[in-house]
Amino acid sequence: MRFLERERATLEKLLPGLDESLREIPLMQLENPKDTYSIRTSHQKDGPILLVPKAQEGIGATAVDALRVQRALGSRSPSLAVATTTHHFSIGTLIGLIPPDDTGDGFASGVLGGAGYEGWLVASSFAEERLDAGILSSSMTATEGYDGVRISGVTRPYGLAWVMDMLIADVMVSRMDGQGEERALVLVDAQSEGVSGTSASGEAQNGQVTFDNVLVDNLTWASDFDKPVDVLLTRASPGSSC
Repeated sequence: MRFLERERATLEKLLPGLDESLREIPLMQLENPKDTYSIRTSHQKDGPILLVPKAQEGIGATAVDALRVQRALGSRSPSLAVATTTHHFSIGTLIGLIPPDDTGDGFASGVLGGAGYEGWLVASSFAEERLDAGILSSSMTATEGYDGVRISGVTRPYGLAWVMDMLIADVMVSRMDGQGEERALVLVDAQSEGVSGTSASGEAQNGQVTFDNVLVDNLTWASDFDKPVDVLLTRASPGSSC
């Protein structure tokens, strides 16, 4: 068996035509930090729905097959493999929030359904660029009000800053039972009012996304209070484009 033969076969089986499309483009063009060609090509070949369950209109790849796909992509475009790994981890987080007795109409299932049907690219913001912070250390601040939660902060979703459709962030909010605070996950529409993007030296892959008092409403509990970490999922109200 040739080097990466199994990985390329898996890539072709799950995302037909993507490997060929990437192979036709010179490596330096694929890795051009001012271009998003590789991400856009992956999107066109259904790359974002690789891990989305079949029940939510996705491909439903196994973890092993997804790893093989990422290895194959990395051999063609390292930056694409890194950027899409960020997306896949975000999708995996949502999959982990689906309860065993889910009927398909819960919030996490609904978001995954949107990701599957629309092909959303989902970024995440967890403990970025802070060596002394754990993965669950919040990088966003949240202010609670009568109309929901407003979040502020900065994130650098490598390779997804200019192409992401949604972003998952963790914040600390007051418990509904009034007993202190707890961690919550918020899902923010990239087109929400208050979301803006800037780039480092004009490089698309080094984009920075700023959230300025972004309103997140429609709060939905996704777990019980007696679990180790309670998770709150929210959906941002659509607003003006960033």
